Amino acid sequence: MTKKKKKTRTELHVVRPSEQHQESPLLEDAEIWSVGELTSRLKKARKRIKKLENEGYQFEAAEAKQRKARLMEFCELPAGTESLTFENFNQIPGTEEAYAAALDLARGGAKALLWLTLVAPPDRGKTHLAIAACRQRVDQTEPALYRFVPDLLRELRKGYDNHEYDERFERYCEVPLLVLDDLGAENQTPWVQEQIDSIIDHRYVRRLPLIITTNLRADQLAPRVRSRIQRATWGKVVTVTSGEYRLEKQV
Repeated sequence: MTKKKKKTRTELHVVRPSEQHQESPLLEDAEIWSVGELTSRLKKARKRIKKLENEGYQFEAAEAKQRKARLMEFCELPAGTESLTFENFNQIPGTEEAYAAALDLARGGAKALLWLTLVAPPDRGKTHLAIAACRQRVDQTEPALYRFVPDLLRELRKGYDNHEYDERFERYCEVPLLVLDDLGAENQTPWVQEQIDSIIDHRYVRRLPLIITTNLRADQLAPRVRSRIQRATWGKVVTVTSGEYRLEKQV
């Protein structure tokens, strides 16, 4: 008769470093874990690591969300423009080039446009594209600043009274993307033209991204502004040739 082999319990001899005895590497009272016990402990450890990783991702996501909220507040887009995005822009005939150029500048990159001037009469979608570019930059967690030109000038004048002129002017000069909406709508005075020329000159020298919208033809802009936008080889002037954007969008 063949003798049955006696089943033995597979055990691992695990010595905890904190319990090591100085006189002997092997301890008589060392804790013995079976393979099953060790496997169970490893599973629990993996679950704990996974939980910590998820908490880390959630923390990073919350931080990114807070950063975007701060950037959106800094951008100061007009109220009621939440729907003005590239996704919601209806590319009616005559707006295609403006759309492509605005999206290229907004996304950025080594070969992207740095300056874009959108020229057209009112209600051709120029402001929609300018605001969409700001939103795209914020989604990429990059600062952008939108300014209706007459408001920008009022803020600079106010800066003389509350001693914030230098801070405001520097912000317009240095922000990574500046939108000057409706250039030419301001009352022309030597002081006004000096402010606009200085901001545009600063950004020209440093090749900082700039979007200008205007109801004027390019040849109707102030000489120095016209010179800068035409000489900027990294920029583009696009004339929107569509009909009224809001009307054609509804058709």
